[in-house]
Amino acid sequence: MPPLTLNQAAREAGKSKATLLAAIRGGRLSAPKDELGRYQIDPAELFRVYLPPAQRPDMETATDPMPPTTETALLRQKVEFLERILQGIENERNDLRRRLDTESEARENAAAEIHRLTLMLTHSPKIEPKVQPVPTANQNDRPALVRLWLWIALAAVLIGAVFALWLAYSRPLP
Repeated sequence: MPPLTLNQAAREAGKSKATLLAAIRGGRLSAPKDELGRYQIDPAELFRVYLPPAQRPDMETATDPMPPTTETALLRQKVEFLERILQGIENERNDLRRRLDTESEARENAAAEIHRLTLMLTHSPKIEPKVQPVPTANQNDRPALVRLWLWIALAAVLIGAVFALWLAYSRPLP
């Protein structure tokens, strides 16, 4: 096919001459000039940049330039299935986020309650110590001395009982 002039190329592409000139000057469309200074546009180069009007999809009447096939119908079903799965995952994620927020709030409330109760248990107002009379030596020595002898006697009885049991079980049976 012979090269097209700017007017012919505009008519073939369904574009204005200004649009084609802007594409040539912008470097999107290559077009050398002839000896008279006219652009010579190769049809293959023109249709590389601009589709012919017969091949352009009509956006008002057709949403898909290709007729549906069984393969495209199957792919659409798969896409719809995957979208349902994705929606289920998003719903589950939102539910888990809601639960996590609820648990976090409950945990914070419990920590605040524990802190409050700990303060109640550990905080005691300063109490003046009661002044106790110093016991005299006679009052304090006698009970302590009796308690000491009682502990010694108890220890001796326990040691004797353990020794007696050891002797009883260490003899061989007749």
